[in-house]
Amino acid sequence: MGKPVIATDVLGYRDIVQDQITGFLTPVQNPGALSEAMIKMILLPKSARVEIGKNAKRRVMNFFSDEVICEQLVLLTDETISRSSGQGISQ
Repeated sequence: MGKPVIATDVLGYRDIVQDQITGFLTPVQNPGALSEAMIKMILLPKSARVEIGKNAKRRVMNFFSDEVICEQLVLLTDETISRSSGQGISQ
């Protein structure tokens, strides 16, 4: 089971956390907003937290799993080689 996340709205986290879908994003250096997000998460019904957690896990598996990252790395490497030599490594 995935876990809902509370994160600061900065590069990196912003790519992973979709506000109110996979967790909550809060403004940088805003402890009030962070505490509000924590309270909001605590007050959510368990079913909503479970759903947000499932959404989070699905997003990570679809976009950030080892397999996906490796595939993207191979494609990027192939593209880089193609640009520099005119040929790719995948045939």
